[in-house]
Amino acid sequence: MKTLLNYIEKSSNSISSTVLATVTFSTLKILKQWKRNDVLETKEKLVKKRDEDCRVKMKWNSALQEFYAEQKQHHSDIRGDDKYNMRITEENWQLSQFWYSPETALRLAEIAVS
Repeated sequence: MKTLLNYIEKSSNSISSTVLATVTFSTLKILKQWKRNDVLETKEKLVKKRDEDCRVKMKWNSALQEFYAEQKQHHSDIRGDDKYNMRITEENWQLSQFWYSPETALRLAEIAVS
């Protein structure tokens, strides 16, 4: 586009003002349409991304709600006489990183056995 504008500018001495005005007006119309198309395309991409993000969030929320429902059901299944049953022992996800080290696991096992 810059090349076209440079050509028009350099050729303005040999082109009549009417032709120059027509070409310039047409060029500006084209530029405006390109800009409008870019804006519309960008808006469409943003809307599509937002919709995808919403769908992902809804899926994650659904999975989380299902997990909570399972936990609630598990806890409601435990009766008072089962309180010492191993079924109620759950992994603490906040502490599980300690088991990633073989040395730590071995040391804890030694302490538990002694």
